[in-house]
Amino acid sequence: MKFSSIGIQFSPSHADVSNLVPMIDQLVQIAAKKSIPHLYSYPELPGIHGIQSVSENELADKCDLIISIGGDGTLLRVAKNTANRGKLLWGVHTGRLGYLTDITPDEFESSLNQIIEENFEINSVEMIKTEVTSSNSQELLLSELALNEFVIEAGSGGQMITIDLEIDGENMSRIDGNGVIVATPAGSTAYNLAAGGPILLSGSNALIVNPICPHTLSNRPAILSFDSVIKIRPLAGESWTQLVGDGQVLMDQLPSGSEIVIERADISVRFVKTSKRSQFDILREKLGWGNPRDN
Repeated sequence: MKFSSIGIQFSPSHADVSNLVPMIDQLVQIAAKKSIPHLYSYPELPGIHGIQSVSENELADKCDLIISIGGDGTLLRVAKNTANRGKLLWGVHTGRLGYLTDITPDEFESSLNQIIEENFEINSVEMIKTEVTSSNSQELLLSELALNEFVIEAGSGGQMITIDLEIDGENMSRIDGNGVIVATPAGSTAYNLAAGGPILLSGSNALIVNPICPHTLSNRPAILSFDSVIKIRPLAGESWTQLVGDGQVLMDQLPSGSEIVIERADISVRFVKTSKRSQFDILREKLGWGNPRDN
């Protein structure tokens, strides 16, 4: 494909944008050589010529390719904002972990040239969605997308909460504990992994339902079909129950009697991949698998 516009997005809380300058200079130079007329950024890059600052939504609308610079948190934010638009998304890792990002800054110039020359793969990663309704009026309270996970958890002082869990119309379990995680394969290495859940390889047509610190120790993570419809009902009590999607609080206090439905969204994020690292390469690197013992 011929690129006519490329955008860069990084976290507004990025402490020091000076470390972005070498990559931005490379982008400006390559765009000039390849006759790519439009470069955009969100947020603003002060003192950088050749790139127009726009709003986050304008960036998603205007660009053929959006480059996310940061960690997985930044990439998840960009993914959610671009999913409905079908744009290409490329992750450059300058954060701490970076399971979802593609390359590091020292690989930026050569990898960007690969992309301009159409020498890349596209990994389509499907999202999940949630709808929260009031059980009394069936009023729709919230509708959101997530790439990694949705979490229903205690939102006040870590107190125990009780939730009913239903899968495809069948009662699965009542969970007493800190909550439950519903994770995709992309999100299996995030909160789910920290909470003792399994890793699902990319392309697995499955979801994970993982109780968080269950009071009944026999409550264990379960792997479901990606086509499953998951209904969660927090039971009335004194503790606040909140809904979190991809690390962001979506509702800080779910109303008593509300119902949370989680299912596949039929919307995919189109990630650009230039790196030759396999999934196992990334897992070995990030998790330290197979590191030789010190003699």
